[in-house]
Amino acid sequence: MSKKNILIGFYKGIGDFVNMIPILKELDKNYNINILITRPIIPFIDNIDLPGNTINFILFDTVSSGKFISQIKLLYKLSGIKFEYFFISPDPQIKNTSLLIPFFIKVLKCLKFKHRFTVVGSELDRLSRLYDIQLPISKSIPLLNRNLLMFTLMNFLPIDFRPNLQIFKKTKVISENYDIIIHPGASSENRKLPFRNLEMVIDDLKAHNFKVAFIGLNSDLEQYSILKSKVDFINGPLDYLLSIINSSKLIITMDSGFSHIASLMGIVHIAIMGPGDIKATPPSGFNSHIIITNHPLSCMPCNSSFCKYNINYCLSTISSSEILDSIYSVLGK
Repeated sequence: MSKKNILIGFYKGIGDFVNMIPILKELDKNYNINILITRPIIPFIDNIDLPGNTINFILFDTVSSGKFISQIKLLYKLSGIKFEYFFISPDPQIKNTSLLIPFFIKVLKCLKFKHRFTVVGSELDRLSRLYDIQLPISKSIPLLNRNLLMFTLMNFLPIDFRPNLQIFKKTKVISENYDIIIHPGASSENRKLPFRNLEMVIDDLKAHNFKVAFIGLNSDLEQYSILKSKVDFINGPLDYLLSIINSSKLIITMDSGFSHIASLMGIVHIAIMGPGDIKATPPSGFNSHIIITNHPLSCMPCNSSFCKYNINYCLSTISSSEILDSIYSVLGK
């Protein structure tokens, strides 16, 4: 009996993607898989323990980005690929999935009129009526649970399936070990730790003789460059970053892809949540601890890359002492 062909998308961020991997590994046993990914995800594929080379990764620019030419190219590429089912990831950021993606699929159906396929998605998308099957999937549950529910409800996964969260290849043994790794930004102004609070945290950690390193893109680390005399800055390559994380005692991240990476690696981990939804995007794995502001803010969660108040209350109201208390509690100090 030949395997069914399925298309899965749209996975934009690293967190979205890594939370799908445990499910991909199981689906690969019974289905031919095509999966849509964005460019930042590509470096992670080589570091993930996937079964052989049977999964077809298809690169795309975010459908909601407004890049018309890129969308035409993607439509053309998908029109030549065989699949019977198209699973749309239940994205918590409604504005990204609810309008353009259903229209995109409608056009794709016209292009593939001779090769019909079934579209499966969340009934909570505003244009879910354009889907063939609408599933009762809340976008306020963690990423991994959303994906599990989608494929379980469609009987593509057994009811008793329990995903193996150990998805990364074995990391290299390195000579340079750090006590604490900090990923202070997430390619978004609304997901970066305020400098003043972070500086006080670093001063206290250094006073307690902790060896600290920052990881991230240059654009994320630039605003903290004055701290270079106190901590090491490391920005790649990826396999080295994963080895650095794996050999540390603790990693502190924002609500970012590295938050999910650390938790799935099983590293003791603190995620500082700002504009993200604590119900929808918490780490899914092990040893994870969350810090969130104690101040009641009506704007949370906004899930936005930029704060409309230009102050980032959700992060600036988290004090350095709160962060330090969490660190020392987790480390048992």
